[in-house]
Amino acid sequence: MSDRQSRVVFTDNIYRDGSREAVILSKHGIELVDARCHEPEELPPFLADADGLINQHVYLSKQTLAQAPNLKAIVRQGVGFDTVDLQGASELGVTVCNVPDYGSEDVASHAFSLMLATIRRIPQQNAAIRRGVWSFEIAVPAPDLMASTVGIVGLGRIGSAFARKALGFGFTVIACDPYIKGTELDVELVGLDDLLRTSDAVTVHVPLNDETRHLIGPPQLEVMKPTAHLVNTSRGPVVDLDGLAVSMEQKQIAGVALDVLDPEPFPAEHPLCKLDTVILTPHMAWYSEGSIVRMRDRTAETMSLALTNQRPPNVVNEDLLKSLGTWPWPPE
Repeated sequence: MSDRQSRVVFTDNIYRDGSREAVILSKHGIELVDARCHEPEELPPFLADADGLINQHVYLSKQTLAQAPNLKAIVRQGVGFDTVDLQGASELGVTVCNVPDYGSEDVASHAFSLMLATIRRIPQQNAAIRRGVWSFEIAVPAPDLMASTVGIVGLGRIGSAFARKALGFGFTVIACDPYIKGTELDVELVGLDDLLRTSDAVTVHVPLNDETRHLIGPPQLEVMKPTAHLVNTSRGPVVDLDGLAVSMEQKQIAGVALDVLDPEPFPAEHPLCKLDTVILTPHMAWYSEGSIVRMRDRTAETMSLALTNQRPPNVVNEDLLKSLGTWPWPPE
């Protein structure tokens, strides 16, 4: 039996260092290598001895992963896992986990803030005052929030957290989620077309996959009320941004607030950046000081379990691993 120390490569790290993760991993005899790569092509020199990968934004294809012969686990440091080739990882017998529960309330709160900001036209009023214009008419027409309906696309952890906030605020809440058969929340489940047609504001909380790429585009925007507002804090490509820009120029809906864009960073010359009916934030809905601590600690704890022969939580490719006969974990 080899006494080689297990090694985890942090592929791309947006923090100053990986010290939090390193401390937790070291308690289990695992070394952390902070690679700080920006492109997949930079990774191969770090892969030969990698038993695990902590990943943020660099895309991990099967071709890249195949260069890590000892690889057992990948932990995506965040909720989404579209930066990992799940099929390829599964074919190689690599377990892929995410960290889905570190910042649901933060994302939901940011989405709720964006919704109120676009409905009440708060950025436009702030800008007008700074131009010397003092008039409530900049907010016209402002709907009666207590009589408004919010539609939630995706009623998972974050969508449900958003629903609780909206219900507490007095909104009528409806939701669309084909994977949810029922909910204990006071939320009516409807189809996507019905949600778009009847909502005064639509907020999107779905993962990015083949089903959801460009889920919202010109055909969907045409269904919405001209007075409606759209919020997206999920993933940029869930909304067809070029199509959205055309729709917004034609004033098909009243306002948009986006925390996620495509690409990221987003080009300042894009037409959406020219419209005062569009609010943009730099993919920071997840952020709070508490959420960073939870995300980093849970990432390292998940990886520690995977590399000490204990089944980790939140395995996102379990079904694929089992269907391919590469499932590495004993029965519970």
